[in-house]
Amino acid sequence: MTNDTSKPSLEEFKEKCFKQNIDLSLRERYKGSYAIYYALYVTHFLSIRIVRFLYNKRITPNQITVFSIIMSFVSAYSFSIGSNVSCLVGAFLLELFYIFDSVDGQLARAKGLSSHGGKYLDVFCNFLVPPVVLFGIGIGVLKIGYTSFVFYSLWLGCYAILILQVIELLKSYLINIHLSDKQETERSKFVQQKEHSGLSLSRKVYSMLYRSCTMPVIMNIATVTAISNMFFKKNIFEFTIAYFAIVGTVVWLSKLVYISKDNASPKNNG
Repeated sequence: MTNDTSKPSLEEFKEKCFKQNIDLSLRERYKGSYAIYYALYVTHFLSIRIVRFLYNKRITPNQITVFSIIMSFVSAYSFSIGSNVSCLVGAFLLELFYIFDSVDGQLARAKGLSSHGGKYLDVFCNFLVPPVVLFGIGIGVLKIGYTSFVFYSLWLGCYAILILQVIELLKSYLINIHLSDKQETERSKFVQQKEHSGLSLSRKVYSMLYRSCTMPVIMNIATVTAISNMFFKKNIFEFTIAYFAIVGTVVWLSKLVYISKDNASPKNNG
C-alpha cells in the first residue's frame, strides 16, 4: 500500500476539517458572507489539498502557524520596501499566509490535535497580522514620498485596524461563551438571529464597511492595489492607507457608540 492510499479521500478531509461541516449552525451564520465565499472557492480549495499532503508528515499545526506568522512578517517587510515588484511579492506572500492560516486549524482537526498553545498562536496571528501588514505598506509609501497626510493616515489606520481586531476577538469570545451552554437547536437559533435579523440600510452599510477592514478583504485590497500600481504612476497605496484610516476609525467609533447605547438600555428582568 502506498503512502497516498493510506490517506482519507479529499471529501473525507473536507467533512472532518471544514468548520461548517462540523458545526452545521455555521452554515447559516456564513450565508451571504464574502469571507466564507472566498474561503470556500479560493482558500479552502487550496488549504485542504495542503492538509492532505501534510497529513502523514511529521509536521504539527503549531509549526504551520509559526510558519504563517513568519510569512506575514516577510510580507510586511516586502511591502515596506515600496517598489512595485516588492509589493507584488508582499501581496503574494500575504495570500499564502491566509491559506496557511487555514491549514493549521484544518490539520489539527484532521489529526485530532488540540492545545492551548495552538489556540494562543492562532489568536496572536489573527490579532497582529493585519495592522503589521498595513504598517509595512505605509512605510513603503513613506519611502517613496513623505507627506504628513500619509504619515498620520498610517498611524491612524494601523490603530483603527488593531482596535477592530480586538472587537472581532471579543465578539468571537462572547459568542463562544454564550453558545457553550446551549443545545444545538438553540445554538442555530441564536446565530441566525445575530446574523440574519432584518437590518436597516444604515446597518447594512456599516456591516459592509466593517468587513472591509477585516481579513480577507484587507488582504485582497492590498493585492489589487499592488497589481494596479504596475499600471499607474501614482502610488495607489496612499489611498489604501487613507481608506483604512478614515473608514476604520469611523467603524470602530460607531461600534463604540452602539455598544454604549446598548448597555445603557434598561435591563428586562421579567
